[in-house]
Amino acid sequence: MKKIITIVSVLFGLFLIGCTPQTNPNKYQVTFKGLNDTIISTIEVEANQVVSYPVVPSETGHTFVGWDQTVTTITKDTIISAIYQKKVYTVKFYDINNQLLETKEVEYDSQVVAPTAPIVVGYDFLGWNQELENICKNLNVKALYKQKEYTVTFYDADGNILEEQIVKHGESASKPADPTKDGCLFLEWDQEFSNVTTNLDIKPIFEENVCLVEFVDMYGEVISSQKVGVNMSAVAPDIPNVAYHSFIGWDQEFDRVTSNMTIKALYKKDEATFVKTDVNYWLKQVSFSSNINKELLTRAEINDYNDKITSSYSSTKVMDVCMISKTQTSMYVKSLINKYTNINKYNVYHENSKSVLSSSDKETILANRNLDNILETVNVKFGIVTTQTWVRSYPTNHYSNDYDMDRFQETALIIGEGVAIYHTSLDGNWYFVQAENYNGWVEAKNIGLCSQEEMVSFVKPENRLLVISNYVMIEDQCARMSAAFPLLSELETTYQISFPKRTNEGSLELIDLEVTKSSDYSIGYLEYTYENVFKQAFKLLGIDYSWGDKTMAGRDCSSTMNAIYKCFGFMMPRNTSNQVAIPGYGKKLSGINNTAIQEYCPGTMIFTSSHVMLYIGTDENGTAYLLHNTNAGNGECILQSLNGYGPSKINGVLELQ
Repeated sequence: MKKIITIVSVLFGLFLIGCTPQTNPNKYQVTFKGLNDTIISTIEVEANQVVSYPVVPSETGHTFVGWDQTVTTITKDTIISAIYQKKVYTVKFYDINNQLLETKEVEYDSQVVAPTAPIVVGYDFLGWNQELENICKNLNVKALYKQKEYTVTFYDADGNILEEQIVKHGESASKPADPTKDGCLFLEWDQEFSNVTTNLDIKPIFEENVCLVEFVDMYGEVISSQKVGVNMSAVAPDIPNVAYHSFIGWDQEFDRVTSNMTIKALYKKDEATFVKTDVNYWLKQVSFSSNINKELLTRAEINDYNDKITSSYSSTKVMDVCMISKTQTSMYVKSLINKYTNINKYNVYHENSKSVLSSSDKETILANRNLDNILETVNVKFGIVTTQTWVRSYPTNHYSNDYDMDRFQETALIIGEGVAIYHTSLDGNWYFVQAENYNGWVEAKNIGLCSQEEMVSFVKPENRLLVISNYVMIEDQCARMSAAFPLLSELETTYQISFPKRTNEGSLELIDLEVTKSSDYSIGYLEYTYENVFKQAFKLLGIDYSWGDKTMAGRDCSSTMNAIYKCFGFMMPRNTSNQVAIPGYGKKLSGINNTAIQEYCPGTMIFTSSHVMLYIGTDENGTAYLLHNTNAGNGECILQSLNGYGPSKINGVLELQ
């Protein structure tokens, strides 16, 4: 019986164990919380077990800095919270001129208080260019302003509104046409309208019983302006001379003036006729619509052009030699020398025997460049061209491809040009020079060495004598068009000039020399007029075409344009691709027909992909003509119609007016 009871008790105990929940006193719950009590994770660990911390999630605008407690062993249920710190951003405030006003540090998602915007005269403050709430990154905040605007109203003689203009603070209103009033002469407006700082009502001031009478030439240019009393007579000015025209009278009477008048001179065309190869033919054609003696650009405007062309060297390849630094780096000099890479592109022929050079001969030419002896810092030397000299790709007179189209012939430098000398060949017979619009190798025997100061004094003298014919011979030297020499004095029949010579030692010697006065020369640059441009151009009509100016008197197409325009003081790129790329003056086209070309002024340079021509106007039939030096046909400077040349070939123009 006792045994039965024991078995039952054991079974009942097992039943209780299986049916009643049990809590394990040796395990605890650990909860990890993040920002705003969000649960990162929950784990169960045994008593005294080391806790592994979870990876903390990143939170926008916050930086995790640690946990609120460090627990090594767990003895109870535990909550561990991550501690975050708000990020701080830098907000910088700038004024209208981008000058820093204030810097502020701002916590994430906060608002920043802007400083007081500075008062700017003539401007209204509009606000800031960035939102200043909920900052979530570094900010550069700029003050925004709008320039104040004013209404400037001009009235006529009767008090009616003549014109209204909206003018920004500090700027000027545009002067309207002068108002009129019968029997009165307009004198001026009653207020200044430059530097406008308020609304303005501007009224005219007249002189009673006086009229303005202006006499104009056939081109509309005022030649006389007179104040004439009502019912009085104006006085005719001296009759203006107009080339290729005869004066026949005035277009209206002016013996009893009752109102303001513009009186135009009337002319008839001269009966004289000229052949098309005569410059007078084309000057007469131009004179029908333009004053051929009017200055097209002033000396100051040409100087401004020269400043622009030298400051755009990457496009024009033109520099002021007088401004070249006295030192250069070896890297720079080597880069100029190494740009010539065509020595193996063509057969190379001996300058005398005309035999083909071998590969080893070519290597000798390259070795003569003496590249290994270019110092890290190159001390630049200077000189004056004393004999017209070729500029070569390499230090040799051996020629490539063909003698007349020698691909080693780059250009020629005329006597009197200044050069910077960067390097000397291994044999000492060649200089690598930088001229105004080119660099390359020239024979040392044609350069007289001098200081930079002596060079500047020679090429930029106070007074100069300019060669304006195709060429003249001076001391057995060819001085081509645009060659210039310091003018020392002007005598009755001669000019005394300073002329460059090279001594046996290679230095520059200047001798005083007298040349006979003639139409070959001009004291100073020519005035830039249609008449002078055409006369210079037609002096070159018929001269030989010479690639790279290899012959003494010949020229190629771009050299022809250079010669013409240097007589007026223009600095000019040597090659056509650089001429058409002159910023602000040259532009690209895509073909141009006989009608469209007439939108351009005579004297405009016209370009194809590798050629340049001078537009000289239209003949009596309206056909456009060009003057250019070409290797086609007989190989000379010719006149040719645009249609005869091919309008579709045109791809650019250069306007110097």
